[in-house]
Amino acid sequence: MEGANIGNTKPLPSPIDRHPSLVYECHPQLGDYIYSPLINMWTQQRSTIDGRVILLAGRARSPTNEQLALWSEIDERLEVLTATAVNSAVALLVGQHEDLFRPNELVLHEIRMEADGSFVFFFGFPREDEVWMWPMVVFSDWVAGPAQWTV
Repeated sequence: MEGANIGNTKPLPSPIDRHPSLVYECHPQLGDYIYSPLINMWTQQRSTIDGRVILLAGRARSPTNEQLALWSEIDERLEVLTATAVNSAVALLVGQHEDLFRPNELVLHEIRMEADGSFVFFFGFPREDEVWMWPMVVFSDWVAGPAQWTV
């Protein structure tokens, strides 16, 4: 596996088990990634400083120069962006959802870079399997939008 630590995270190798509908490749700067032709998206597992695994994804055939630049900036600001997204996700705690999670229980699971330059943070929480919904926050021009539930 090639790929350098760009900022706060480091790339992990692709899984040993292979699926025939996926394409397994290595980017010289980013490291191992998997491309899914079905959804036209590449993904990569990365490890955070504290050892958690997050999924990095991009809407393209392979990581583009624009995505590499965006990811480098996201990775450098990861702590602040995550805190901002968590603060946005607190707004989901209303009505029947008011006790689903505490902000400190949210765990960043995925960051997806969209074709328009925006990016999305997806979070897990201890009771996610009870409701089959996950908080997501879209950043556009580095500003967090309102949190939404995704299924």
